[in-house]
Amino acid sequence: MKFNIKFLVILLCFQAYSFLYSGTKTSDVVPETMRGYYHFEIFNKSGKVINFVLEDENSKNLSNDMYSKQIFTTIADNKKLRLLNIDPKASYLISIQPFGASKTLKFIIEPNNTRKNIFLTWDDRDIKKEYLRPQSGPLKGLMGKTESGLPLGGNIKQADIDKKSSF
Repeated sequence: MKFNIKFLVILLCFQAYSFLYSGTKTSDVVPETMRGYYHFEIFNKSGKVINFVLEDENSKNLSNDMYSKQIFTTIADNKKLRLLNIDPKASYLISIQPFGASKTLKFIIEPNNTRKNIFLTWDDRDIKKEYLRPQSGPLKGLMGKTESGLPLGGNIKQADIDKKSSF
């Protein structure tokens, strides 16, 4: 049986990749080629499922659907939502309703021309902290990246997140 050298190289690369990433969840690993395109991520650390809505304050399109002005989804506990092609400098309205809660919490992301990313954490377990806050990453941000491997440089600041009244 005659093997092609390219086939062997590809097979070896695939096996090496499988070995290196066998202990990680594929949903939590951002491919190296895609890291430059993610400008929005929210990490649900609340212990509950949340309903999440992201609306563009400037009524621009948020997805490939030319009529979509908002993104609505459900995020499970310890899961992340990442969005491509989001303008991190723009203004957004975020609505979050924890599973079983009667109130929806609303937040406004204020526009900021110096911001490069909007990487957020949702955690309503500790009343001393803000529920919706910028991600700090592992080791309190000393690694300079999120748990997904996205760079924290130019991330949103807490001052850019305004809480509106609950509905």
